[in-house]
Amino acid sequence: MELKKDISLRNFTTLKIGGKAKYMCHLEDLADLEKKEFLRLIEGNEVFILGGGSNTAFSDFDGVVISTLKYRVWKIVKNTPDSIIVQVKSGTPIRSLMEFCIENNLSGLESFFLFPA
Repeated sequence: MELKKDISLRNFTTLKIGGKAKYMCHLEDLADLEKKEFLRLIEGNEVFILGGGSNTAFSDFDGVVISTLKYRVWKIVKNTPDSIIVQVKSGTPIRSLMEFCIENNLSGLESFFLFPA
């Protein structure tokens, strides 16, 4: 888990608009949520969970922004002749997921092609 204070949020949004956050925490895996340091940080603070930052703009935020950008995971959880289910974690860029699907001959994300990267 990486923690920063008084950080500009503009670099974490696709619109490049944002004020400063009192704290920003970058999760690397789910175990970070159970760390005492993390629990002390969020206690008494307003919390905002930020994925990829598309369609997001911030003013100054006097709380904790939890970024899931470093926690990018996808995996195939079901693979049968009739269907394939891919599980995707928050913060995974659509473009990366689409590349994964193309490399594995998976369809169904065509409507996301023009989403901001």
